[in-house]
Amino acid sequence: MTTQAAQVGFEVFTRAGNCGSSYDIEICQSRETVEAGPFSLGGDVVMRLLRSLEPKLGHKIVFDNLFSTVDLVFHLKEIGYDCVGTIHQNRLSGCELMEEKELKRFRPEHVDWRVEKST
Repeated sequence: MTTQAAQVGFEVFTRAGNCGSSYDIEICQSRETVEAGPFSLGGDVVMRLLRSLEPKLGHKIVFDNLFSTVDLVFHLKEIGYDCVGTIHQNRLSGCELMEEKELKRFRPEHVDWRVEKST
């Protein structure tokens, strides 16, 4: 008999409004129960939560770096959503930003950013 407990857990994703109310919720027990889509696991979650939200009505989608990819941002813009989020350095798809070492020379709240106006 093993002395280690079985690893069991849930991931809960929600689409909430700016007032904090949840409008849509998704509960996953493991990665195997989630169907693979065209984006990363986080991007696919965003797309599933947006199914019940009408595009092109001025909705602004905000998500953190777990969900952010450049492909997801372009796709959301294409279908009519404005979005904003932080993104990991390894998901930039060729966007040139300041190196981490160079960025650390500045104050802690300093960030490097780019805006794409052609989409």
